[in-house]
Amino acid sequence: MRWLAAFAIGVMSALPCLAQQDEAPPEELVSLLPASGAFEGLAMQGDPKYYAHDDLADYINGDAETYYTYGIGYTAAVRYQDGARGLLNLDIYDMLTPLGAFGVYAQRRPSDPEYLDLGAQGYVSGTQVVFISGRYYVVIKSVSRSDEGIEKAKELAGIVDEAAPGPKELPAALEWFPEDGLLADTFAHSPTSFLGLGGMPPLFTAKYAHPEDEDDEVTLAFGLFETEADMLAAAATMQESLAGRLADDGEVSTSQVELVGNAVEVGSYDVKYRGQVHVAPVGRALLVAARTTPEHAAELLAALAERIDEEGPGLGE
Repeated sequence: MRWLAAFAIGVMSALPCLAQQDEAPPEELVSLLPASGAFEGLAMQGDPKYYAHDDLADYINGDAETYYTYGIGYTAAVRYQDGARGLLNLDIYDMLTPLGAFGVYAQRRPSDPEYLDLGAQGYVSGTQVVFISGRYYVVIKSVSRSDEGIEKAKELAGIVDEAAPGPKELPAALEWFPEDGLLADTFAHSPTSFLGLGGMPPLFTAKYAHPEDEDDEVTLAFGLFETEADMLAAAATMQESLAGRLADDGEVSTSQVELVGNAVEVGSYDVKYRGQVHVAPVGRALLVAARTTPEHAAELLAALAERIDEEGPGLGE
């Protein structure tokens, strides 16, 4: 809490300089910006800038679509002197919900980051320190790129993390993925474009080792809906989209798979460039396995259904 005094003094001075905005940014977002002096040598350079949803592309032209996909409110951007003869750029994206923040974080997470004890999850990669806490996706970049500058970026991240409201946990739904064969650091959430395809429902996803090809990966996914009717509507849209993207001579086939004691009809689609995609509607859950054989898909889907039924909220109404 050593930074609180300087933080309280400096917050109000951080209010001006809206980026083409008529309305002030949310007070909670403003309050997350550390003031000059929050640690020794930290000094804000100019006023913070704030970008509403429609103006984000003015700040990150060509890169805003990812944030729009997951839902974005205001973004705060500020530059600091880091107290070590370097500069730090701090960007805080208000993704409106913890799920939105996790989604964009997982989309941008590198394959082998150095994880840090920040927020729900955080890491350092190259010159950047990144983390999520509640609805906020936070990126701090050391402009100087020095080791000392990166340490200062971590220190600044710690201050923002302490001020952020949380929750500081990853989505509980990720715990429902079966552990056998699960590849580390592959959890994600796809709101509209599973496998990069349009017409898809919102799905949590994870990657698994391929049983026959160590250079390939299997994608396992699920969506849990309010009612079975909602799930069936989403499943119908997904199945129609997949059927329209079949590979040359690709087929649609069905098979019966037992999931938590119920015989469920699984549709298998030979999708162009994506391999076989297996879709299993059960209860109010939509379960999907991609890039694997029907036999391996059946094993994964059964294990996933069991985890959701026993460790999660269940598959029924």
